[in-house]
Parts: sequence; C-alpha cells; structure tokens
Amino acid sequence: DALPISAALRDAARALRTEAAALLGDLQTWDPAEQKARGWALEDEARAHEAAAAVERVAWETKIHAALTESPELLEAHEALAESYAAELSAAEEARDAERAARAEALLRLHDRGRFAALLDGEGAVSLRTDRDGAEVHLFRFVEKARRLVAEPLGPLGRTPLRAVSLPHGSYVLGVRAPGFREVRYAVRIGRGEHWDGVPPGDGEPLEIPLLGESELDADDVYVPAGWFAAGGDPSAGESLPAQRVWVDGFVIRRHPVTVEEYLAFLNDLVRRGRDVEAEAACPRMPAALVSDWRVPAFGRDAAGQFRLLDDTKDWRRHPVVSVSWRGAMAYAAWRAEASGRAWRLPSELERE
Repeated sequence: DALPISAALRDAARALRTEAAALLGDLQTWDPAEQKARGWALEDEARAHEAAAAVERVAWETKIHAALTESPELLEAHEALAESYAAELSAAEEARDAERAARAEALLRLHDRGRFAALLDGEGAVSLRTDRDGAEVHLFRFVEKARRLVAEPLGPLGRTPLRAVSLPHGSYVLGVRAPGFREVRYAVRIGRGEHWDGVPPGDGEPLEIPLLGESELDADDVYVPAGWFAAGGDPSAGESLPAQRVWVDGFVIRRHPVTVEEYLAFLNDLVRRGRDVEAEAACPRMPAALVSDWRVPAFGRDAAGQFRLLDDTKDWRRHPVVSVSWRGAMAYAAWRAEASGRAWRLPSELERE
C-alpha cells in the first residue's frame, strides 16, 4: 500500500529535520561550512524522503481514483481519500498555509460521507475562569485588513466563568472587563473541534486568570495573562524557534521601550550614589558602524561627572535607548525594580514573542 509507505517516509523526513535542527541550532550563521556539513546532509536526506513520499502518494491516489472510475460510489475509496484529506487539512492549517488548506477542505467535502462532519463544521469551544466571577467577556476576532491583523469586535460572549462556549475555529481576543480592574485581553487560537480550556501543563483544571486593579498598573504597563500560545515556526523569521505550543505564566511588560532619558536617569543615579564604576560599565557603546573601537561610550560626561547626550543638536531623549549590553540591561532592570518596589526584570525569549 503506497499511502503507508508515503506516511513512513514523511515521518522519517520529520525525524531527520529535527535532528538537523538540533545540530545546526547550536551553530552561529558565521560558523564554517565544515561544522554545518552534517546538518546540511540530514536536511538533504529529509528532502529526498519528502520527494519520495510525494511520488508514493500520487501512486496511491491514482489507484483510488481508478477504483472510483469503475465504481463511483465505492465507500471504501471515498473514506480512504477523506481520511487522507482530513490529515492534510489539519497539517495545512497548523502551518498556516491558506491555499493548501482550502484545497484540502474542498477535496474533503467532495469525498466525506459523514465521518468528518464535525471537522468540516469547524466549531470549537472556549472556557475561561477568572479569580472573580461575573466579569464581562467581549469577543474580538482577528481579521486581515490592509495587510494587518485587526481585532474586530463581535459583541459580548457572557460572564465568567465561561464553560465550553462554542466558537468557529479561528484566532480571537477575549476582552475581560470588571469595574475597578484593568481590562484583560486574553488571546486564544481555536482549531477545528478544539476546546481551548486554559489548563496549565500537569494540571486538571483551567487556571483562574487574575484581574489586576487599576492602581496595580501604571499607564505604560501591559498585563499579559497566563496561557498557551503558538511559538516559533516562522520560516521567514531569522533564527526562528521550532513550531511549538507553549505555556507562559502571566507577566506585566512595558508598552514602550526604555528611552534615552530614562536610561540617563539610571546612570546618573548610580553616579550620585557613588557607584561610578557600575555606571561606566552600563553605559552604552557607540555602534561599530560609526566607530572603529566598540569601547567608545555613546554618552558624554559633564564637569560634575553626570552622563549627557553627545549631540545636543537633536532631542534624542524620548527615543529608545540602543547599544545597551546585556549586563547593562540587567543592571537597569535591577535599578528599576529597586526604585519602584516592583519585581522588574528582562522578559524571556518566549515572553518577548
């Protein structure tokens, strides 16, 4: 049977690509080709397996269609094709390949005899709990407009707790509102027949999403509630992570980057407190494109030792600060935490995404 052979070849190709990604993921783009040779060889082998799998699939489909030519209502043939196209539809939607998904869905509708009715219906469900019952939930659906994803309002969905509320498959934002609390924008991506329940890894119940009071957040603070999200898997992004579904705990992040003015305040506070060595170490350096020596400070010092802009002809103070080292950024976060009494830190790679 050609279809099992095709499936086995694709499984082997996936395993090879995973192994190649592990080998190449430890290397930098500028590492010599000799170090990448093994990973490239595995990728080449994976491509060969994928090509062979495609040939085997064509052979299988040819036999099935030949059977349908002889007996157009042959149930076994329609069911075999429907199962194949259902798998292709799921894979295409997971890869966000709209053209391939549309083709698979059309072919599935042509051959399905009822087994995949729920998949074709596309209904999913969402559950949501908050630490205070009765919060209003408003529904927004992401639609593409002028090449941008826009959260289009669809109206109220109900009050928390929500229990398996039906929704068509797609990407949504739930706006959770309660008097005296900052609105929580809770993002969900519901697949066909999927129940988005907010259950953390290793747990059996949906997490109660905390609602934060207005006094707990500054105007520039954005609360990102805990939940699952689809990380990585973007082939057009440089050094993208592998596609994976990841749980991230809730956190608060600044809406805008740290400005030059804020970073100068940090450096000058260190100077005032006699921590000049730390301030010098945290001072940004001039970009390599502008100077031959990367150790040249990006800020000057006045007669009192305070840090200042080198160029006063343009107001850079409200611009994002740049050329900050990792240690400098860590030092700023620690200073900000100490000054505000809140546990500021740098976001993790997954939190940033």
